[in-house]
Amino acid sequence: MKTLQVSLSPFHGSSSAFQQIHSDIFRMLEACKPTGVLFPKLHDLSWEFCEPHLFHYIDLFISPTLQSLSLPWMLISRAKQSTFIQSIVNYSPSLRKVELPRGVPPGIQRRVVSLISQLTNLEDLCIDLEAATPDDVVILAMHRRIRRLHLIIPHVAEEITLRSLTTVAESRSVTHQQWQPFPALECLFTQRLDIETCTAIVAFIKPRGLKEVTVIARPVPLIHQLETYFQTLSACCGHTTLVDITVAADKQSRSSLLLHPGILVPLLSFVRLEQLRIDLRSSLGINNTAIEQMALTWPNLRQLQLGALDDSPGVSGITLQGLIPLATHCPHLESIGFSIDASICEVGEERPGRGITNESLSIIEFGKSPVVDPAAVAAFLADIFPEVEYITAWETSDDAAPDRWDEVERLYEIFAKVRKQERNHIEMDTSSDSETDES
Repeated sequence: MKTLQVSLSPFHGSSSAFQQIHSDIFRMLEACKPTGVLFPKLHDLSWEFCEPHLFHYIDLFISPTLQSLSLPWMLISRAKQSTFIQSIVNYSPSLRKVELPRGVPPGIQRRVVSLISQLTNLEDLCIDLEAATPDDVVILAMHRRIRRLHLIIPHVAEEITLRSLTTVAESRSVTHQQWQPFPALECLFTQRLDIETCTAIVAFIKPRGLKEVTVIARPVPLIHQLETYFQTLSACCGHTTLVDITVAADKQSRSSLLLHPGILVPLLSFVRLEQLRIDLRSSLGINNTAIEQMALTWPNLRQLQLGALDDSPGVSGITLQGLIPLATHCPHLESIGFSIDASICEVGEERPGRGITNESLSIIEFGKSPVVDPAAVAAFLADIFPEVEYITAWETSDDAAPDRWDEVERLYEIFAKVRKQERNHIEMDTSSDSETDES
């Protein structure tokens, strides 16, 4: 056995009966445990039981071959938690992935962080620090092999700033030589902390090899904080390596945030960007010109989301014409999500974008967006994006009210089929002409 997930079974209606069965099994295993390791080839262990009386049985499964350990809960006394982590470090030194996502208490936090730093093979770490300090961040940053880091920080015991992180790093440096925090880091995920702290961590790490960065901020960032964060990313991350950027809020709330084109300018330095997701409730000040600049700068773009889609206030500055540069310059585009002003859709003799067609896009999410002529909008979308499988948009939050976007979705399917037939006929005619010329 190489993979083991210990959790409540979804097929049992009574969790208490299920626990009793497994308690007996665990007792038998403990009583009849072989002299060696119970599962000598076990690589991955996920312990998802949330019953304290069962937790101590996890010792049966800790082995030297273990490479991945997920512990949503450490259901033992705080005094025993650091001892438990020490035993893991001792018995499973080959661990490459550790997940502790349910809160390491402040009393043992420093000890646990220090122990984790001893896992020299560790590449993937998810840890919830209930009250983080600059020391905790710096100790983790001294790890040489961590590639993926997921930091969950509900509270900070001491303010985490670039200055405090630098001061702690200097105090811990024995040789006083320059060193690179997290030198192998490729993916950074920060959650439940304010975006200013996230900015400080990025500025301290300067992760030139970073490929993916995600912030789930609390509270919703202010516009100048978001702008500073993007500027810091541009200044500290490799312009050809960072390809995935996500900013969202842990608890969405109404805000006066205006997402304007200038705020995204620092991100234009990431010329190989593939995914940009800004999931924040905001007024969308982006216009067609800004969308065109993004399309020209990010030809590898696969996903673009600008603002939360559940209830975007105001009317978007992006119209249907603004979609043409995305169709033209982003051949790998799979998903777009932003509010749009579809109330104006002129139907001319020529097809949009002079007949440009992008067959990679499969998901369109326009959220709350105005529309007047469903047939014209459906025809426009079918012309430039003929392979869309999912369209979601609405005019009003009232589910009972008739919505013209429903008609857009219905007509799109019809128009897309017609366009596909037309393309097939053109391809057949072209093929026939080529064969005639050759003969």
